[in-house]
Amino acid sequence: MSALTKHTGTSFRSLSGPASRIAKALGGGKDAHVLAIEIKPEQRHLEGSLFRAIDLLASMISSGTTKLQEDRIRRLGEFLIEEVELPPAAVAEAGMRADTVRHLIEHGKWLTAAQIAQKGGYSKSNPAAPANRWKKEGKAFGVNFKGQDLFAAYQFDAAMKPRPVIAEVLAALGKKDPWKIAAWFGSSNGWLRGRIPQDCLEEPDAVIQAAKQEAAGFNG
Repeated sequence: MSALTKHTGTSFRSLSGPASRIAKALGGGKDAHVLAIEIKPEQRHLEGSLFRAIDLLASMISSGTTKLQEDRIRRLGEFLIEEVELPPAAVAEAGMRADTVRHLIEHGKWLTAAQIAQKGGYSKSNPAAPANRWKKEGKAFGVNFKGQDLFAAYQFDAAMKPRPVIAEVLAALGKKDPWKIAAWFGSSNGWLRGRIPQDCLEEPDAVIQAAKQEAAGFNG
């Protein structure tokens, strides 16, 4: 987009074009706040899609939207991939991943590192330390959601200590995407007679065996 493109909403103005023209259009307002994204020459084909995506997000935020509606999610996705050719399989996988994440968040019980520290009575000086240490040691897993780590509550006992079975399962599954691990714990498993692993943690041997079968490629 060589020319200056702009849109004015109820509480924002978005601009796209050469830096010199944008600087001139913005003027020198002392109270103005600007969000800028520099586009490299080899990324010029992305400019239109990025501009429209940011414009849409700004509009949603300024209107006070608290929940992304399905049609807006679809429109945003279309804008983002409009000028970026992606294999249909990749687009389908991204959609399925989004559905999985949404289902897990809405139907699971999740704790932040600080909540774990509070419930377990751990030090208040560094409340994130226990959960982060367990994650590093492979005793628990966390997923990143909206910029912060969340830990599935079923991983911990009443004293907020990681259940030993979790470390065994994580070791068996290997270095999987944390969201895929969460999906495995929350999905029906044939090796557990159709039950969900997170509901069978009182039967550690059975859950560990199911994880080993998963790692070996036998999904039950």
